Amino acid sequence: MWENNGELNKYGTTMSLMLLPFWTDSCIGSMEGLFFEAAGTTPYHFISAAALSKQSSNPVRELRYDNNDAERGARYLRELGVKYYMAFTPEAVNAASAIPDQLVEVARSGPWVIYEVPGSDIVVPLTVQPVVANVSSDNPRERWLEIGTSWFQHPEEWNVAVTDDGPPQWQRITPVVDLTRRQGEPGSSGRLVDIVTPSEPIAPVNLEPATASNVKVGNDTVSFTVDRIGVPVLVRVSYFPNWKVKGALGPYRVAPNMMVVVPTSNDVAMSFGWSMRDAIAYLLTLAAFGWIVVERRRSSRRSD
Repeated sequence: MWENNGELNKYGTTMSLMLLPFWTDSCIGSMEGLFFEAAGTTPYHFISAAALSKQSSNPVRELRYDNNDAERGARYLRELGVKYYMAFTPEAVNAASAIPDQLVEVARSGPWVIYEVPGSDIVVPLTVQPVVANVSSDNPRERWLEIGTSWFQHPEEWNVAVTDDGPPQWQRITPVVDLTRRQGEPGSSGRLVDIVTPSEPIAPVNLEPATASNVKVGNDTVSFTVDRIGVPVLVRVSYFPNWKVKGALGPYRVAPNMMVVVPTSNDVAMSFGWSMRDAIAYLLTLAAFGWIVVERRRSSRRSD
């Protein structure tokens, strides 16, 4: 992640650093990229960018941004599995340098100061059993954003990982809106996303720690080995329904928008593939092209 600031226009556009993978032959990955508006993780990216920038653009409406709060920002990056942070304004650099245990300076290049984020591993076995949030069906996308942002920004109120599904032995809870902190009513121009809290106490279930090793992350694959099956594993990769897993149950969507799997074997392999919706969409597209070709040939014959 890099500091978000209008000064980046000096590179030609504020989005110029999306080309980091291109200019470094994929050695450096960019958290923000071409398809970021299609990802459910996008709101959390900009919440993080606001906390780690002198003056961020904060483009996603209705979010509760924590501006200029490097300590919160460092925690956000850990939760999202972001390994490095780049800052360039004196304000952002000073804030980051003030917490060397959370942001470790590793390099400087031109105006940029690069920090490593300790504890941002992609694959992390959980030590406490997750709970499943009952997500309202009237607007599941909005309801999950409430849960995700509440868990992300108020961890003291959520002492465990929260998923949208899971094995039957996981505790089920119902999130409720904290009306004392509601800002604006739904549909109003001044509305901010609601903060939700568990409607009933969460009873943490401690788990015997497992160890993950041989972690390999590709463009559309994640694989790893665990020494203990049955212990849920957090995978800090953006959730999407197209993800499939072998050697584990899941993947289950976990706040903010990552994944959790429950290994049923020591070797776990995840891959991003086609869904039934994709297949139907491609078939309909091909059928449409076929129909266009047939109709044009008919029109040509009539003209003759």
